[in-house]
This record gives sequence, C-alpha cells and structure tokens, in this order.
Amino acid sequence: MRCLWNAAVENHSNIVFGETQLDEALKGYKKETLGSDLWAPSELRSMPSCVKINLAKCVENSQNAIAVPHQSLMNLNSLLGKPGNKCRTISKTPVLTYRMPLTADSEVRNWELENKQDYDKASVGSSALLAALKRNLSAEIAHWLGKEFATILNDFDQFFDTVDLKTQMNEAIHNGFPISQLAFALQQHLAPRVLQACKQSSTPVQVVKSILAGCKYSVAMTRVYLKRGMTKVVEKHKDANTELFVDDTSMHTPGNDNEEVRQILIPAMLTFKEIVSKLKLTLSPKAGLVASNDKLATSLVKELASYGLFFNKFNNARDVGITTTAGKKRPNNLVKNRFAKAQPRKIKIARLAKISKLARKLFTGSSFSAQTWGHQGSAISENQMIDLERDALASTGIRAGGRCRCLGLLVSFGQLGTPRARII
Repeated sequence: MRCLWNAAVENHSNIVFGETQLDEALKGYKKETLGSDLWAPSELRSMPSCVKINLAKCVENSQNAIAVPHQSLMNLNSLLGKPGNKCRTISKTPVLTYRMPLTADSEVRNWELENKQDYDKASVGSSALLAALKRNLSAEIAHWLGKEFATILNDFDQFFDTVDLKTQMNEAIHNGFPISQLAFALQQHLAPRVLQACKQSSTPVQVVKSILAGCKYSVAMTRVYLKRGMTKVVEKHKDANTELFVDDTSMHTPGNDNEEVRQILIPAMLTFKEIVSKLKLTLSPKAGLVASNDKLATSLVKELASYGLFFNKFNNARDVGITTTAGKKRPNNLVKNRFAKAQPRKIKIARLAKISKLARKLFTGSSFSAQTWGHQGSAISENQMIDLERDALASTGIRAGGRCRCLGLLVSFGQLGTPRARII
C-alpha cells in the first residue's frame, strides 16, 4: 500500500475542489442516507456559503494529500437479509470526505468509457437483460435448426469479500487505472468495518482483503481486476461467447453435435479456471449448466468435475433474472412467482390509494416493475394482463362503483402508460 501511495504522489496533479465543486457533487448525489461521519447530503446543501467554503477546502486538502482524514476511516456495514437465512452487507462511508470527492471525480469514469469491453454487460449502454435475452434467442435458433446447445452460468463465491488487494493494485497498474484515485479509495476500503443489525453495532473489524459493496468505485475496481483475464479467455475462445456482468459470467455455444459443443466449452472453462486461480478467486457452488439434451449435460458435468470444476445440472436455470432452457421451451414459473411475491405490496398500494391518488406512482415504479421484470423471456398471459390492469386501477384511488377499467387507466396513466401499452 505504501508503494502504491508513493506512485500516486509522483503522478498526482493538484485537484481544485471549492464551493462550486461541492455544490455540483451534492446536486448529482441523489441519496439521503447518513454517512459514517453522520453528515446527510441535505444538511450540507443547507449550509451557508462561508461554511461550505471551509468544508470544501478540507476535502481539497485531503484529495491533494491523497489521504482520507483519520477520523473518517470507519465504515458502517448494514446487514441485509437474503433468502435461505443468509445475509449480505451494504457499506455506509463518510459523505463529506469520501462520497463527495468520488461523485465529483471524472477520471475513473473516463477510464471506464475508454476501456469499455464487448464482453462486459454492466458497462455504460449495456443491458444485462438484453444480453440474457440474446442468449435465449441463440438457444432457440439452435433448437429450430436442429443443433445442440449448452450454457454454462458461473458465479464467483463472495466476490467482493475475496478480492485480493495486492492483485488489485497490480492489475490497476497494468491496465492504466488512475492510481491517485485508487490509492485514495483503498484507504477507505481497508478501514475498520462495523456490522450493524437491528439498531445494534459490533466492535470494529479490521480487514486485510475485500472491497466495499456500495462504493462508487467498486464496480470499476472489479472491471480492472478481471480485465486482463477475461480478455484472454474471450480472445482465445471466441466461439465460447464469454460474457460478464460484474461477477456473473456465462458461456454458451451451439454445435452440430454434442462433441462439437464439448470441444468449445471445455477448453474455455479450463482457461477460465486458470484465470480464476491466478486472481485468487473461488467459484460459487451454485454454478449451473443447461444443455439441449441430457446426454450432453451429463458429459459436460462429468468432464468438468474431473478438472475440479463442479456444476449443477438444470433443465432450466436462472440467468440474470430470467429463465434459460437451452431453447427447448419458455417456462413462465419465474413470472408467476413474481406476481405472487408482489401480492402484499399491491394490497398496501391499494389501501394507500384510498388516502392519496399519488399511490399510482408506487404501482408504476414498484409493483408493476417487480411483477413484469424479464417478461420478454417468457410471456404475460391474458389473465395476468387483466390482473395487472386491475391492480393499476386499484392504485388510482377511483371509486369502484361505476368506474370503467379502460377509461380509468387512460385518464390515470395516459395512453402509453397503461400496463398493456408498457408490456407491448
């Protein structure tokens, strides 16, 4: 870390961060959560000019010294529940001395734009949903052409918590990542962390590896970490169609027979294993494999297991929120589950609509999106469409007696804002 800091000092250009830059950073920062320094963005916005000037000067000195103030080196990690009695954390960092400089910075953003990769589906202008739909389309085309097809879905195990920081620094140097920004950010990433749950806080825990989930630079740092390795896999095994979404990787290929598919995917996975080992990462045991026939799936699972790569064989698997089946069918169980899961939310919105007609915004931005995300991969039945329209009408606050569903939806949401129009 000391060597990185020395290199950052040698290549650092003085940064100007005055009241204007602070105001612009606050304007671009949309969240209102308290940071670990107990500053809220709304409080900073309301400060008089004389106070903002002094606060901005402190931030400027911190950035030019490439040193986060010692009293700010603490991260509050809130525990968030996950299915299966599991949890994950999201980190709250200091607002004034850390989040504002990162929000105002453009160098990391420029690096991401200049180093955008075709395999990266989390980059600007890319869509994880569109990438998953294209994989499904490729599988369907292969099915109707009478070809075989297989998809391998990989996931890194505890990715953010297993990033090796020495490797991170080496990859940053090789890929030309802004060193000053990395040296500044890693000080906060390596700061003691306090776990929080049910309004209780743990004693600080010192970390020696991992990066913070929730930091603006985190995804950019994962791109740096994986760039050289993923580029090698993609260039060496083009037919494997390797793609990446933050820490989810996939490979898929069609073939005239089972052997052709195996000859493409097995070597690609062995190269990928080599890269994963070099980067000191581990693959998740939840990794899955879907193939157009059981014989192909079984042979892939067995051969990969002989190389120490273990996969679960699925008839259909979840691929970035939609179902993939190697082109054989389009199950809609996932959409059905989303409809069922959103039921309590719909009831609450309908109750709020009786108090305020603004509840329709909750339906548009919450309930509708939760139920229909990824519907392009299967379908929405006519009955489900009618249910959506009824839920939308219930959120408008229009009394049930004598109302017309069609007219009520048009008046409340507009011609292109109704559920049917948005789906189509």
